[in-house]
Amino acid sequence: DTGATWSLIPSETARSLGVEPSGTRPVRTADGRRLDLPLAEVRFTIDGRSLTTPCLIGAPGAPALLGAEEVTALADTGASRRDNILTKGLPLSSFTQFGLRSSSVEALLKQDITVPTPIQDSSIPPLLEGRDVIAQAYTGSGKTLAFSLPLIEKMVHENRWLQALVLVPTRELALQVYSVVELLAKRANLRSTVIFGGRAYGPQEDAIYAGAQIVVGTPGRVLDHLQRGTMTLEGITYLVLDEADEMLDRGFGPDVDRILTYAPKKRQTALFSATTPPWVAKVSKKHLNDPVIIETPVEESEGPDIEHVAVEVWREDKFDVLKRLLDEPSEGTTLVFGRTKHGV
Repeated sequence: DTGATWSLIPSETARSLGVEPSGTRPVRTADGRRLDLPLAEVRFTIDGRSLTTPCLIGAPGAPALLGAEEVTALADTGASRRDNILTKGLPLSSFTQFGLRSSSVEALLKQDITVPTPIQDSSIPPLLEGRDVIAQAYTGSGKTLAFSLPLIEKMVHENRWLQALVLVPTRELALQVYSVVELLAKRANLRSTVIFGGRAYGPQEDAIYAGAQIVVGTPGRVLDHLQRGTMTLEGITYLVLDEADEMLDRGFGPDVDRILTYAPKKRQTALFSATTPPWVAKVSKKHLNDPVIIETPVEESEGPDIEHVAVEVWREDKFDVLKRLLDEPSEGTTLVFGRTKHGV
């Protein structure tokens, strides 16, 4: 009745697999009856990948049993179909193949996220193995979950100090990334916070002192806290540089280099960047250990659907042409940029 995600296998399948129960779990049948079913850890091999998942063991009629959230969909693999394994709407061939904690899988299901994107499928396994990663990933590729899901797996709940730092170039991106991290962290009973400039130091310091285990922040404000002594990176084990090329473009390269000197050498580092300028290669060589290189080129069909049109006019005719363009029917809103304040 906790709403957790479980797999369900018939008792005859459990016997053929030699599965030994390790406890029991309460479930409800379709007619509302409560049953205590044996619970066991079962290892599957799907597409060459090993997966261990908690399974409830039922009677031959077990597929009629339901948990707090209905167990409705057959796992979308031949192996699971043969064994009559049921999952809560999530194919064993998708996110469950990574062996994530149940709280993360449930958070994904709440958002109807069931199939990993290419960057997630490529990045999550090496990050879970503890490898450093350099991933070329574009905005909208799903990279935030690609580094956030392994981040949550690496956290030690009992350690009430900062264990993970995610650096991003802008406050807008910090809030966007934090919204994803916070959702996963809350379900795992982990503490997280976001810090960036333009906000008072006090509340940020309070969140850090209260035992924030995960911090998402911009380089300038993170460096401020480090130099003020209100934050330490001595205990971090997981560090992410998100949109590294954008941080360089905004002049944060020196700040990032200084921040990395505060971090212990024995840590895991993930670097995500749309492009790989020389500075990214320099940071990688200096601060990453034998990283896995992941490239996910954007296919032509994945590009933005934008039509570009240039209209050449005399200077004195620009305003009249603009008015005619604005008078034409169009969908959505219109944004007009001017070169100077006077022109606007």
